[in-house]
Amino acid sequence: MPCPMPRGRLRRCALLALAIGAAGCRPTRTLVVDSVPQGAVVRLDETVIGRTPLEYRFDHYGERRVSLYAPGYRTHSARESIRAPWHARFPLDLFTEVLLPLGLDHRVVLPTVVLEADSGDDAAPATGEFVARAGEVRATARAEAAARRPLAKTAPAPELAPELVPEPGPGPDPPTAPEAAAREAQR
Repeated sequence: MPCPMPRGRLRRCALLALAIGAAGCRPTRTLVVDSVPQGAVVRLDETVIGRTPLEYRFDHYGERRVSLYAPGYRTHSARESIRAPWHARFPLDLFTEVLLPLGLDHRVVLPTVVLEADSGDDAAPATGEFVARAGEVRATARAEAAARRPLAKTAPAPELAPELVPEPGPGPDPPTAPEAAAREAQR
């Protein structure tokens, strides 16, 4: 009995089914972040990604900045090195993630962050002292700059070259009418 579907079409359908099935085996990378107290806002690099406890799917390994914020607590920010596992390193990743996706998952669990309570009292005096000291340094720098600056000298008026200074006395006689008419004709 002949096959109801031509072989070329059957192969294409089989490859399409294999590709769809393999796409479901794409590896997942999960970053797990937790804090005490829970409910802190989590930022990964410059993007807010959720609140603790958090499981976040990420795409890229490497050095990342993880920051946690909670009202009434000090901000915690640290650089975390998220290293790729053996199956996600070149050239093995070409096989395990692209050509023959094995669906190998990777969970990166960061240590639980204990946030410190922010009393707010210790920051204000330090800021006031800092501003006062900055004003003193600015005043000292301005005084030193003024002491080093030479007094402005007034420049002497420029003198005209002797050949440009007109000599006093009578000037040449004005041209007569026939001389003026001759000069006009030459122009």
